[in-house]
Amino acid sequence: MRYVLSACCALLTAIPLQAGDAPLTAAETRAFMKELLEYVRDHHLKQDPKSAQAGMLYEYYDTSKAGRLGQWVQGEALDTMHDGAWFVAALAQAYRATGDPAYADFLRRWPLPFYLKMLNHSDELFSPERDDSCGRIKFDREHLLQPGEKGFVPYWWDDGASVSLEGRLRVGGRAAYPCRDDLAGQPNPEARLSGYSLGCSNHLAQDLGVMLLAVWPLAEAEKGPLAMFRGDLADAARNLADSRLRHHGHIPAVDAALGGITGAEAVLRRLPARREWDPANEYSRIHDSFQPGERIALPGFADNQEYVYWSAVARTRREFDPVTAQALVYDTFTLPQLYRAWSDNAPVPPGMNRFDLTTIFARDGKMESYRSDRPVGSGSRFGPQNMVLCGRALQMLDAYPGLWEQRYRRRFAGDLLVRFVDDLPALDDTTDAGLSTPVTLGTTKVALAADPAALFLAGEFKGAEATLVLSAKPDGQGRRATVVLKKDGISATGVDGAPLRCESRVIADSMTVRFRIRLPFMVDKNQGPWWTGIEHGRYSIRSGDASRNFYLLSSEERVRRGLLTELTGGLRTWRDVFRARGFIPTGINANPVGTVRSENLSDTGGYAHLIAAGAQYLLYLDHQRDWRQTLPK
Repeated sequence: MRYVLSACCALLTAIPLQAGDAPLTAAETRAFMKELLEYVRDHHLKQDPKSAQAGMLYEYYDTSKAGRLGQWVQGEALDTMHDGAWFVAALAQAYRATGDPAYADFLRRWPLPFYLKMLNHSDELFSPERDDSCGRIKFDREHLLQPGEKGFVPYWWDDGASVSLEGRLRVGGRAAYPCRDDLAGQPNPEARLSGYSLGCSNHLAQDLGVMLLAVWPLAEAEKGPLAMFRGDLADAARNLADSRLRHHGHIPAVDAALGGITGAEAVLRRLPARREWDPANEYSRIHDSFQPGERIALPGFADNQEYVYWSAVARTRREFDPVTAQALVYDTFTLPQLYRAWSDNAPVPPGMNRFDLTTIFARDGKMESYRSDRPVGSGSRFGPQNMVLCGRALQMLDAYPGLWEQRYRRRFAGDLLVRFVDDLPALDDTTDAGLSTPVTLGTTKVALAADPAALFLAGEFKGAEATLVLSAKPDGQGRRATVVLKKDGISATGVDGAPLRCESRVIADSMTVRFRIRLPFMVDKNQGPWWTGIEHGRYSIRSGDASRNFYLLSSEERVRRGLLTELTGGLRTWRDVFRARGFIPTGINANPVGTVRSENLSDTGGYAHLIAAGAQYLLYLDHQRDWRQTLPK
């Protein structure tokens, strides 16, 4: 399907794919990437050459206040410096994918010198000696600027050109968060930001580590387009690592920048390496390994996956390891499924996911609320960022054939393999496509298949009735569902005997009774408690004294298709948004950001991730491997 915006852009509307529609061509992708760059240049970039912040990229541009005070908006403990770092990383990837000098020229002239100035001269630029805030909020060791510190990038730094998102939190005109406020004691009804924050974070430091690693290939080569920054980048990596040691300790993404740029072997050896992989992300926790009463948020970012990726690039000297690749492909394919499970009454366009400043929680195997209960807006963070990972995941599947099924083949090949499929077999016996090899359990013979919403069972039994017990773990362990098969019908119960919804068909003849069952997983809003099947999940089925462990897994071809749809369909989705609205909004049908309508806010982070997604798509089309970090010829 293709998903586009309605003409008024008030709603995201699902529209069937038109015959002949295809993914963006390489030329269309390059053109879209350049449009995004040009918009950020014209609307988010501080270009005043006299300003100390020349080259800064404001996180938010309020399109309703273009050309007026308030057009640039910053959170006092939010993401302006984060988003600029992601934008730098995106342009470095775009240059490697296209060879277009516009990306390197922009980096060389604007944001890269700005970030290097802070990382290498923060001890001269910023001091913690003066705090003009109201004292309402305190920064701890992780966050608070220390005297004489290099490698420190504050949450914000400005000269009055932007306004604060947190103006409503001010007390007596004084800022809520610790800061140097050059307008302290002066009338400032607009909550203009002039001065700098006294805070940074481990999160921001990791984003900066990614930025430095992404830029380094353009500076490392003697004739690289950013070679003039080689020494400054090495200093910045050292200073960033030293800063975080003051505030926290070793952080892999920060150490990766230090080791990857300086070649320090001791640092690279310290980076974590996986020896084996098992499912362990929000998708597996929400559906499978949750603790009773535990609230688990659906992801709003894919930052952690980026940190893991770039750390592995540095650790393996640009030769990626298959175990980390398994984990990243798994996260990339499965995490977007959570938002689709939540959206129970409308399809989700490719590349779309939740608005990052609104949280959706799951508890005890279900969403706390579903879209049919409480709609939540979409946003330009996790969806586009996961599209970047889709491009890399496709490259990984090309580089390591069989990667997706490796865990099953090497460790659990004795389990019955049950496939996730796009379309389950029908109840009316028209097709058995996708069903597993049948397994005989006493007098019952059964084959299985699944889609993200339900388990499907088809088979036959002898006698008046039979019982199937479906357990959430191998060897009959964990939560379970009990399915009673009779000639006159089928019933199912879950945890503590709670009734379960199921659709079924029974056909009896003189010797056997054939059955077909669709049993919705627990994540279904209206289903009772049992379990939800996950990719690479292990389960068991029993009838009488006979049992068999089984393993749920999509085919690698289905995973490829899903990743490609999310990436290419997402590029179309967001190009439609950009064309219809004229910018990339931070939220669509979402709650306000502070006191500002989210749909009015153009968001630098969204542009960054979409440019990077386009770059990864181009690398994939060219059969290149991003982790090798090669420059265009």
